[in-house]
Amino acid sequence: MLPHNAVNPTMKTYAQSVSLRGKINPTPPPEVLAKTKYLLDESGAGNERSVKMWVTSVRHRGPLTLCTGWLVRYPHVVRSGVNPNQVMSVTIGGGGVKRPYSGMGEGLAPIVEADATSICSLRELTPFSPASASP
Repeated sequence: MLPHNAVNPTMKTYAQSVSLRGKINPTPPPEVLAKTKYLLDESGAGNERSVKMWVTSVRHRGPLTLCTGWLVRYPHVVRSGVNPNQVMSVTIGGGGVKRPYSGMGEGLAPIVEADATSICSLRELTPFSPASASP
């Protein structure tokens, strides 16, 4: 029998809230920024939610305009299963609780192509001037 002021130990689990959500926006390295002439920013292009390109060169091949540069693609989330809002379930915190994971907020992690060439439109290119360095 325990004395009246004794402590009765109990087991508790404490865990920090873990989030798989976030938004990562990669930017090109300084050597690419130094060569960048135009920015290309498109939404809903092909299978991507959006595409952003730091264009370092533009050339024409017949009727096509080709842009070369540092490309970031943000893919659409591919939804599957019975619940259209759920991509997959992830067990977080070891408690056996399944929470829906739907990618990086609106989509999946961005895909970076360091030296990509793509068909582009001159009308969609925005002239780029690097931000001036502050003293």
